[in-house]
Amino acid sequence: MFDFLKKTVYGSLFLLLFGGCVLLPIENGRNETPSPEANACGADRLQSFRKPPLSLALSFENKLDLVSQNREEKELGQSVLFSAMPPRLGKERNRVAYTVRKVTYISMGASGKEVHAFFYRPLWRRHPPAIVILPITNGDYFTEHFAEFLADQGFAILRYESRGEFDGTLPRILSGKVILQRLKDQFYAYVVDVLHGIDWLESEPRIDRNRIGIFGISQGAIVGSVVAGIDSRIRSGVFILGGGDLAGILSSTEEQRLAQIRNRILSSGEFSRESFSQEAEALFSFVDPLTYAKCIQPSATLLVDARFDRVIRPAYAELLWEKMGKPPRIQLPAGHYTAGLFLPYIRFETLRHFQSTLG
Repeated sequence: MFDFLKKTVYGSLFLLLFGGCVLLPIENGRNETPSPEANACGADRLQSFRKPPLSLALSFENKLDLVSQNREEKELGQSVLFSAMPPRLGKERNRVAYTVRKVTYISMGASGKEVHAFFYRPLWRRHPPAIVILPITNGDYFTEHFAEFLADQGFAILRYESRGEFDGTLPRILSGKVILQRLKDQFYAYVVDVLHGIDWLESEPRIDRNRIGIFGISQGAIVGSVVAGIDSRIRSGVFILGGGDLAGILSSTEEQRLAQIRNRILSSGEFSRESFSQEAEALFSFVDPLTYAKCIQPSATLLVDARFDRVIRPAYAELLWEKMGKPPRIQLPAGHYTAGLFLPYIRFETLRHFQSTLG
């Protein structure tokens, strides 16, 4: 009886989706250095994300004594962090079709904050492809759901836990310019932490290191699309409710906590609306998905966005889609939060995409 009801509900959602969603086919078709987008796809683009900003490096290396004299001699795909301090692995726990174990390592952020992830390994498939899963800003329900589903289907998974809200790391005493810099540093640290996780994943002998994909929702989609653009080890990506132009997203979002941060910056008196946008655009360009969008293979990418999104407005999802070369895209008749109603359909399309691109 339960199975019948479940199929009925899923069937109804599929009918709604196919009547209201648009799947667009493939069409052929900013600032630590000047014009980062101009040479964003160079062979050395990953190198800039192998070194933390000076403010982070001093805190990070002095506290943990991780300074390596042969840092520059290391291969581009290797992590200095993991060569000096391997991640801490939890006990492997058995599920029906896979095992799960926790992976913990030190973040590139200040104060030695830990990064927490979970590694899912299918029991019935030798050397499976692997998918890195990045969550929304605050919450793990949806990404845990996708991790379990994809692991059941035979994919190895490295699922990251949420890093929490931005405002928790922005004391009231900070100036507007410092808040902007902290936001940029947090995005940078997140990208670097994910790269270190891919380093570890690549060293796992029970996966196929030549078939690694990435999946992200909301903030996870933004960070994931940057990672996919700079790291050639990523062969496929699914980005849900993401977008490009971080300055524009921050300027226009109606998400309560981000809007409060924006208002704090503007109320500092250091910026007008126009100068705020210019400063944010220049600062965020180094970690903006638009900078690296053209480095991503359109045919290996799936975008999912919401037509009535007021957190990441449709214009910024559209902009990223265009910069990526117009990959396949699903447009949901929903807002940022109501997009969760279409979970079964998104799950189906995600599986189909990774099966076709990673095998």
